[in-house]
Amino acid sequence: MMRAAPIRSPSGSHHVTELTGLASIRRQLEQLAYRVQREVLAFGPGGLQQRESIAASKTLNHHVLSRGVQIRSVYLDSARRDKATSAHLRWLCARGAEVRTVPMLPMRMIVFDREHVMLPSDSGRVPGKAVLLSGSGVATAITELFHHFWRDAALFTVEKDTGDQGCEPEFPNEWKALLRLLREGCTDEQAGRRLGVSTRTVGRITAEMMARLGARSRFEAGVLATLKGWVDQ
Repeated sequence: MMRAAPIRSPSGSHHVTELTGLASIRRQLEQLAYRVQREVLAFGPGGLQQRESIAASKTLNHHVLSRGVQIRSVYLDSARRDKATSAHLRWLCARGAEVRTVPMLPMRMIVFDREHVMLPSDSGRVPGKAVLLSGSGVATAITELFHHFWRDAALFTVEKDTGDQGCEPEFPNEWKALLRLLREGCTDEQAGRRLGVSTRTVGRITAEMMARLGARSRFEAGVLATLKGWVDQ
């Protein structure tokens, strides 16, 4: 089911199309993928990509890339550790897409030709619902948000194996992101959702971080990391 309602602004008109059901969302994505001419920009904050989603997106990605359209995607760092997801990212890179990763992303989104933006409804809390925003004004703003994350993201290449990011930094960005979330009062479960990992993985990362710092508690780990200049005060 799709329902469209125009939203007018001083610079022109924008259209909002509400999409309900995975079938409707996939049909709309397919139409956009076949019409796009220049570039596709995407955030993939869901962590581990479901095999069904990977299979469904491969056909569209192949069609887009085969026509010379540029694809740039930012995924979570946790995607590097999942075999199915990292294999999919290497598949994209091998066909000309550009992929980078960051510890956290604000939302899932796809931008087509800086004219159409697909976003989840209600910040993704309601499954099977999305909105399509059409109009250069809002698309330009979302594109700027994409490039803000893209500039600081870590490159993902075909040569890198699952979880291998070359020489590991002294204090990985994912650890910094976890510390920030814990300082904000997030539970392990909430932090795991933001990072795209399980609660168990949050516990493992926390233990590794504390061992690296020589800390006896999470609070002490935060203090020591700040004193070393690894995270902001």
